[in-house]
Amino acid sequence: MRKLHNDLTVLKSIWFKKLADTDDHAARLEDFYSGQAHAYDSFRSKFLWGRKPMLAAAAARLEGQTEMIWVDLGGGTGENVSMMSEYMDLSKFTQIYVVDLCSSLCKQAHRAISYLDRDIGLLAVTDFYTAAKYDLPMRQMSWARRFFWRSVFDTDSIDLGPERRQYLDHSLSRVWEFNDEGSIPWVPYFRAPYYVALYRVPKLETLLVENKAEAPPMFPPTFLYTQSWEDPDADVPHLRTGPGDVCLTLTSGGCNSLALAIHGAKAVYSVDCNPAQNALLELKQIAIRRLDYEDVWKLFGTGKHPNIDAIFEKELAPFLSQNSLRFWRSKLHYFKRGLYYSGGMGKVIWGMQLLARCLGLGGKMKALLEAPTLEDQRQIWNSVWVVRILRYAPEPLVSLISDAAALLFFNRLTLWFGAGVPLKQYELIKNDGVHMSTYVARTFDGVANHSHVRTQNYFYLNCISGEFSRDNCPAYLTPEGFKTLKAGAVDNLHVVNNFFLPTLRARRYSKVILMDHVDWLDESTAREVAIALGQQVVVGGRVILRSAALSPPYVKFIEAEGFDCKCLQRIDQGYMDRVNSYASFYVCVKKGKKE
Repeated sequence: MRKLHNDLTVLKSIWFKKLADTDDHAARLEDFYSGQAHAYDSFRSKFLWGRKPMLAAAAARLEGQTEMIWVDLGGGTGENVSMMSEYMDLSKFTQIYVVDLCSSLCKQAHRAISYLDRDIGLLAVTDFYTAAKYDLPMRQMSWARRFFWRSVFDTDSIDLGPERRQYLDHSLSRVWEFNDEGSIPWVPYFRAPYYVALYRVPKLETLLVENKAEAPPMFPPTFLYTQSWEDPDADVPHLRTGPGDVCLTLTSGGCNSLALAIHGAKAVYSVDCNPAQNALLELKQIAIRRLDYEDVWKLFGTGKHPNIDAIFEKELAPFLSQNSLRFWRSKLHYFKRGLYYSGGMGKVIWGMQLLARCLGLGGKMKALLEAPTLEDQRQIWNSVWVVRILRYAPEPLVSLISDAAALLFFNRLTLWFGAGVPLKQYELIKNDGVHMSTYVARTFDGVANHSHVRTQNYFYLNCISGEFSRDNCPAYLTPEGFKTLKAGAVDNLHVVNNFFLPTLRARRYSKVILMDHVDWLDESTAREVAIALGQQVVVGGRVILRSAALSPPYVKFIEAEGFDCKCLQRIDQGYMDRVNSYASFYVCVKKGKKE
């Protein structure tokens, strides 16, 4: 009841108390806050949402510094100093000044802190705000919201105009910022806009403007893939990535983008039109920079971390882009229930595991994971009753089962939201005369008979168990790969929220990984991609692509733009690779003018 009484005391001051009629600003503040000073911190902890992100971001950038001076402007009761102790050792500051015009709040501060000297030029700011009519993309808001919030705060003689923030942008170099909305205690529905920003003294370089990223229509509100579904080991001999290479790839789960950096590429541009996929890769990138190997393994090896909230707040969030930070703040539960059961494909994996148990196949799946050799794995797989029925039952029965499976599990809705198979790719499979159930069965049967899941195939190990193993995982999760990335290779990775074609047109590349991207496109757009490849890929540059079609119709467009294209594998000629989910694999080499 005391908390409720204190909150109501503050709300009464905010809503009903008139400011003193005086030209002395300090006197007006004292009159306004004196009656609520004792309850100020409790109420503001549920209202000033920017304080903790600001302190965490500042503390993360002050690591290793000593003998600092902190001036807390508008510091009120000194609560910021108390909160900062959660993020760093306050003995690193030789002096802390809490500055406020309101004497009642300062009295609270005197009770809470002792003054402890040196300035390293970092200004951390958090406040409520309204945007300018023409403002940075991540700050923009509608006319109605600008008018409403400026009017609301004006009743307490607080001017939320954008001019002060613009002055900071003009006078200093912006290091990092985050714009969001926060709830107001006892005020339903309304969420007040606030921002957090870090500035340094002006330098030649400055933070690039971040554009607002939104997924295209019909995309789920999260990522489809938690890992990349192209076998990087199959790419290596044909892509031949090395020092000096500038690479372009689709992000997907991000594992293969990191693998390109491990192989020594000068720059890796990883692009995706789904910002959630990029948020996943960016989190991996920041985690590699900021955390030790064991924490990274827990996050992305097992997919669970017992201290995810604290690690995210103190080590990861202060360095994420605004788009990624907005995504992950409401998705940290992924690392509590299991990352690899999250997202579109994660839900499908969870559903398939449940179905297997319902069909009495749980024991067989466990046995597959524990099979000591590939031959043992084959025997277990071929003894599964579903496999035996599909292999030996009369054709009419197999056809009936296939149609039922396609209707229930391999329909267009499930394939898109669960497996990321769009309509155009679905049609390519049908044009080859392959039933969707047959396509899926061919994928699994090839893996089970040619790739030892427990020791060689981390893709399906993850599907069956929901995690990787230490000796069977993507390259970035191996101790050697992690060490290479941590030593600086991870800084060669550039995560791009955009469509593939404009990113392709942005610069020259020596290596381009198309994955199955062109399967998704209509003929006109496929021709545009081919033309752009001809213009942007350097002579001798290599392009690799995979397709759900045996003979993708767009390969001839790429050949017409000066490439020598060669089909390396086709599924009708045998097992493809550890993923085995595509029908063909191509490499295209850019020819010189005389070739």
